[in-house]
Amino acid sequence: MASNIKFKRSAVQNRVPTTAQLDLGELALNTYDGKLYTEINTGSAAVVEIGSKLSSLVVDGANGAGGGDVVFHGTTSGYDLTWDYSDNSLKFADNAKAKFGAGGDLSIYHDGNNNYIDGNSVAEDHIYIRANVGSDLSSNIHLQAKSGEESIVCRDDEQVELYYNGNLRLTTTVDGADISGTGSLKLPVGTTAQRSGSPTAGDMRYNSTTGSFEGYSTNWGELGGGGVGIGSTSVNPGSGVVGHRVGVGFTDINFVGAGLSITGYGTTIVVDLGDAITRKYGRKIHAYTATANQTTFAGLSYTNGAAQISVYLNGAKLSAATYTATSGSTVVLGTGASVGDEIEIICIDSGVDITRNVTSYTATANQTTFTGLGYSDGGDLDVYLNGIRLAQSDYTANNGTSLVLAAGASVGDLLEVVDMGQGAQWNSGFGADQDDIYRLSGGVGIGTTNPTDALNITGNVNIVGVITASSFSGIDSDKISEGNTEVETVDTGSDGHVKVTTEGTERLRIDKDGVFTVTTATVNAYHKLINPNNGYNNALYFESASSTLRGLIGIAGGSGSFSHTSTANDLVIRSNNHLVFGAGGNQGRARIDSSGRMQIGTVTEGNATADDLTIATSGATGMTIRSGSSSEGNIFFSDGTSGDAEYRGMLRYEHNNDAMVIKTAAEERLRIDSSGNVQLLSTDAGSSAGPELKLYRNSASPADADYLGQIKFAGESDTGVERNYAKITGKILDASNGTEDGIIEFAHIKAGSQVITGRWRSDSLQLLNSTNFSVAGNVDITGTSTFGNNTYQGSGVYSYYGSGTSNGSIGYNGSNLQIQNNTDIILRYGSNTKFQTTSTGATVTGKLIVTGDLQVDGTNTVVNSTTMTVDDKNIVLASGSANDAASDGGGITLESGNGNKTWNWVDSTNAWTSSEHINVAAGKVFGFADDTDTSIDRPAANTIRFTTGNDERLRITSDGTLYSYSPDDATPNIAIRSNDTNWHGYLTQTVEGGTISSILSCGGKWNVDGTTYAATKDYNGSFPTSALVLHNQYNGTVGSHLVFLTKANGSSTTDGTVTERFRIDKDGRMSMGTDTGSIGDATYYDDIVINNISGGSGAAGGAGIQILSHSGSWGGLIFGDATSNCQKAYIKYDHGTDDMCFGTNGGSGNAGINMRLTSEGSLNIGGDYEQSTYKLKVTGSFAATTKSFVIDHPTKENHSLRYACLEGPENSVYVRGRTKDGTIDLPDYWTGLVDEDSITVNLTPIGNKRVWVESINNNSVNIASDDDIDCFYTVFAERKDVEKLVVEEEK
Repeated sequence: MASNIKFKRSAVQNRVPTTAQLDLGELALNTYDGKLYTEINTGSAAVVEIGSKLSSLVVDGANGAGGGDVVFHGTTSGYDLTWDYSDNSLKFADNAKAKFGAGGDLSIYHDGNNNYIDGNSVAEDHIYIRANVGSDLSSNIHLQAKSGEESIVCRDDEQVELYYNGNLRLTTTVDGADISGTGSLKLPVGTTAQRSGSPTAGDMRYNSTTGSFEGYSTNWGELGGGGVGIGSTSVNPGSGVVGHRVGVGFTDINFVGAGLSITGYGTTIVVDLGDAITRKYGRKIHAYTATANQTTFAGLSYTNGAAQISVYLNGAKLSAATYTATSGSTVVLGTGASVGDEIEIICIDSGVDITRNVTSYTATANQTTFTGLGYSDGGDLDVYLNGIRLAQSDYTANNGTSLVLAAGASVGDLLEVVDMGQGAQWNSGFGADQDDIYRLSGGVGIGTTNPTDALNITGNVNIVGVITASSFSGIDSDKISEGNTEVETVDTGSDGHVKVTTEGTERLRIDKDGVFTVTTATVNAYHKLINPNNGYNNALYFESASSTLRGLIGIAGGSGSFSHTSTANDLVIRSNNHLVFGAGGNQGRARIDSSGRMQIGTVTEGNATADDLTIATSGATGMTIRSGSSSEGNIFFSDGTSGDAEYRGMLRYEHNNDAMVIKTAAEERLRIDSSGNVQLLSTDAGSSAGPELKLYRNSASPADADYLGQIKFAGESDTGVERNYAKITGKILDASNGTEDGIIEFAHIKAGSQVITGRWRSDSLQLLNSTNFSVAGNVDITGTSTFGNNTYQGSGVYSYYGSGTSNGSIGYNGSNLQIQNNTDIILRYGSNTKFQTTSTGATVTGKLIVTGDLQVDGTNTVVNSTTMTVDDKNIVLASGSANDAASDGGGITLESGNGNKTWNWVDSTNAWTSSEHINVAAGKVFGFADDTDTSIDRPAANTIRFTTGNDERLRITSDGTLYSYSPDDATPNIAIRSNDTNWHGYLTQTVEGGTISSILSCGGKWNVDGTTYAATKDYNGSFPTSALVLHNQYNGTVGSHLVFLTKANGSSTTDGTVTERFRIDKDGRMSMGTDTGSIGDATYYDDIVINNISGGSGAAGGAGIQILSHSGSWGGLIFGDATSNCQKAYIKYDHGTDDMCFGTNGGSGNAGINMRLTSEGSLNIGGDYEQSTYKLKVTGSFAATTKSFVIDHPTKENHSLRYACLEGPENSVYVRGRTKDGTIDLPDYWTGLVDEDSITVNLTPIGNKRVWVESINNNSVNIASDDDIDCFYTVFAERKDVEKLVVEEEK
């Protein structure tokens, strides 16, 4: 039968189906937009437009030229993908790849010659081939190089099989692998020198050097023809009886070597097995397919259900609490299984004496650790989480008592840990009775079929313990060897020693004095000292002859018991005296002495007090601290273990900025930056404290003229020669106690040579070597000083002369500084005159700066300048005025030909008055001196902001919008109050000229009758042309209702009448419309009333609600209750699809869509998106008193035709038709739609004949007749995809 593609369509512009409206594989066509959609799922469902994803899509009909094929064309010609209609297959052209993964991580393709499966991921991804995931259906994986001929078979929960030419050759088992066939197993072949450098236990190979097979456990050893380990008790071996243990692999006694035999005790060996017990482990899986409500499952055999039984339901392991296993032969479920459930019961064979412990836990939130276990090896455990067996990578079990999950469990998760122990064992004991004695007559051969002695062993024998025999044959008494490796004892009488040779070269020797020498063959050789007991010390001990410990080198165990300072896994090197490290011959290069002091370099003991670390050599000495390029290198000086005491002093180099830092008292004191700048820092807050630089000469015999220290200022000349360009030197003038005196000497390079340019003594400053004296500022000279021809006298007068005659003088007469001249006195700056006296006054050219008070006396003071700058902080006007009245009119006047601009104090208004506007600069505010947190400012263009409490409270923007703000814990309010009890505050909007155009009145005014409202007048006494009035009174009762009233727009300003439009009454009910005075009194449905009863007939009397939403959103009504904060039901209009949707949830949770009325007029009940061909579709059962259809009468005008549907006690379907070939082929879909046992057939023969139903099978009805078959048929059947119809039910 041909496959169909299901289409859905819509003719609504821009309508896109949702994921809820499409199933995977369905297509939706928008015939208006010409777009085709389908659903994809890459972890989450999404709807995509097919036209936007493919460059070409060709679909040919079944009868068209393409034969029903669907072809997808790629960019490259010939790389096509075709759905072959006739072959029912999807075909990829050569080199057309099927790619999987977000980055095309997996590709499958054929290149014309070969087939490829490529992993393309750049990450470490893997390729998994799995027969089933998440189920236990015993599915297998078969890889066949040729059809029908197995190559590799992977069986579910069982073995992996490898085949050669269809014949089984290797099968994996639970503990290894079985090799089939009559051929051989080829192992690696190589010489002794070619052995693996990193072998692991269990490795096997053929050694071509020794000509034998060999294996590796902890060392390589030859594999012979077998091996038997025999243990012995106190029984005399000479009796021929060896007891206690017999078995391959036991380590009480093992023989290692080739050709070892034991002789001298006759030809019979008696072995007493005593109480030897062979242990077995058997497991059987019993599989069942459950019937309806089946609880009991029989056919088992067990003695201890708790230890032997595990039950799986549909692949999930059940908790032991959900079933009973006590009878020994059955398991009974607590709850009956469903039809077809798969039950697997794993039973450990009865009589098994292997311990099987099951420990169960109920997890807490995110629990990872589960304790109380007792196991030897974590590999013996099976761990189940809610019945699912975990991989060993999902948990850690290595301490014998607990198990840790890699990811925390959820609350209530069931965790079961099954411990099967170590598996099969062999235990034996030595018994007194002789019933268990097995006698082996003749010789015993191991690795040989022709023993010549009581015991002959050919091959490797591992000896652990001691073996005693009268003689050994085939063994050198002084040497044990294998190939080029041997252990030899050499006794020369004076130089006895033991040596170990590997590959022909001596590697280890222990001489007569106990000294051992190890010789290695490789540059990077190392030696191992292994302690197999975790948690214990592992060390080399150095002791004296009296077993006194002299020193050790080792790794501390779990307790760190080497010393009180070592912890687990520490490397400990300890000596009872000094610990010396040497290099370069016999030279000691580092030493830790018995006091803990360390010397590095030329090792000598330090003698200084602080010599815990000494670095000393005969040449240059130093220490390197290497850090990252953006990190730090530190040396810390500590006197404690926490806080500042950890680093009271510190020397640090900061690599990120190449700076050196010194800290004291945990604070930075000195810093040298990358440019060589030095910074001293002090954190003392004292007024006289600060960083100090002290140069101190600690001389035992100080003398006059001693240097105390120098500060040099050096640099290079233009030829690169270093020069001290300047220096400051401190010297002693007088070192006598009580009369000490010092001097600071200044030196500079002058004309290429350094000369002393000045000396600063405690009582004078001396300039030397033609050094000029230049002063910027005041000079205070006491005494007499000579400057050229002029003289400064101690009387304070400096006289200057010209041609021997005194022209003037500058002097201090005891109270004033006087400048006297016979003519003008001129002060110049350079050649420019800045101050000049005349006979009538003085002229100042340039800026005059007065530091101090400036007093100008006179009638008028004229400042004839463009700009006057006053640096004083205060200008006083009307100085000395007795009161405000005396200061009336005082202020500032700016004269202008267009009228003076004034800022004056007006006493009558007690305020400053400006004749002009006042503008505040951007970013500035109007503030209040007594409240700095209150201000008015302009935060943006055309915006005013009011701030109180340092927070914005009110803002008026450029469009006139008023914003009110409040603190975080308050609600913003705008309060409008009136002192008139009959009038209330209001907000008005006025037009230019002052006329009120609208008003919002909070209250309005009551008329005299106290029952009606009036709008509020403005301050001009006019009513607004429109108004909104809010009031909380009703019939004179304050606080009963909240009423909204309006005044018609454009009405008279002399009419204050307002009309109620909206009301919230005292019970919280809401009324709106033209009639709001009376709210309905319905019991449940009058919380919101829209009333327009008085509106009249027609459109004027209509009432309704309009909900406006975005064109791509929803609009609706939601119904909920207080018990669950969710949608209990809703009515929504979907603007995206233009559908009306109705939803209820029938319980808790959010409502889903139960009914949809689409834009095409289709009604869908119980479902969702549906194509428009159905006007009514019900998903689920549909009940009606009667079902019928009405159509226009096909032949009678102005008549209709009404038919009723056939009804019966079942949900049935039928097909009808005519057959002549004896077979009625029922529709293919009947196999999934109807119950085959309910099919009935009615046959009506054409002509005089008999016809009957011979059989019904394979979805066909076979008809027989006593004549040619020609009949009409009707086939009825009951649907099985729905619940059976309950014909009679209680109301």
